[in-house]
Amino acid sequence: MTTPISDARLQNIRENQYKQKASQLTTEKKKFARNYQSIVNKNEGMIKRLSKDYEVKVSHLKTDLDQKLTKLRRAHDKRMATETKRLDAEMFNIKDGHKSKVEELQVGQIHQLDEMRESQKNILDLAREKFIKAKTKWEV
Repeated sequence: MTTPISDARLQNIRENQYKQKASQLTTEKKKFARNYQSIVNKNEGMIKRLSKDYEVKVSHLKTDLDQKLTKLRRAHDKRMATETKRLDAEMFNIKDGHKSKVEELQVGQIHQLDEMRESQKNILDLAREKFIKAKTKWEV
């Protein structure tokens, strides 16, 4: 048969079990909190490291792009200077050629005008001689 346990003793056993379970629960909560905090700290450290690595990488890429842009601008400026010189030389040659052609045409036109004046003078002299001959013929 079973021995009856007094209510006080039963209450005492229950309280001891409750205290034991509460102590285990508190221990597990603390262990979980430490574990959780270590994971949080580890992940925050990882996030900080990744963020720093990202910033460094962005900075390096920006520096590289700035250097490439500067190099391209220098090359562009150099090409522009070369092309400007070439254009100036070409313009000088074109203007010089034009000037030569204009002078050649002026000389040719002056020569042509001189020939026309000489021709007209000869025609007028011949006409005057004919007129004088005809006049003397009619005067006599």
